[in-house]
Amino acid sequence: MMNMQNIACTATFMAFGMYEVDTKYRERGPDGINTYDIYTVWGKGGIELHLELAQYAEFSEKLVDFITTQCSFDFPGVYDYEVSEPFGAWFAEYLFEHGDTPSKFNAVEKLTELAIEFFTQHPQPGAMSPLQLAFAIKGLKL
Repeated sequence: MMNMQNIACTATFMAFGMYEVDTKYRERGPDGINTYDIYTVWGKGGIELHLELAQYAEFSEKLVDFITTQCSFDFPGVYDYEVSEPFGAWFAEYLFEHGDTPSKFNAVEKLTELAIEFFTQHPQPGAMSPLQLAFAIKGLKL
């Protein structure tokens, strides 16, 4: 069952990761106004950038639900610290490097990779290997 609070929380951590990268690249003019930041690179509106990033929070919730219920993995740590935030940082780095956001395919692949690393970081008796988990996830839809 999709939990809207979890999705919102995940989107928040993704945005936090995005802002951590933004501060690395941000430039300000003498008046203190940003002259170069994630919004100027994106150039398509602030709300639109947040919506572009936040769309992956729902897929993330599907991943978590599938991995924990269908594949019987336990949480080895805090998912939003170890997956959502790094995903947001990766998303921002991609934007700064390429001038646009990653394709949905690339973003889903990265989010899946981070989730697999997270859930398989401490092997659990009888659990799937990272490769088996990757194959099991392939059927999920964004």
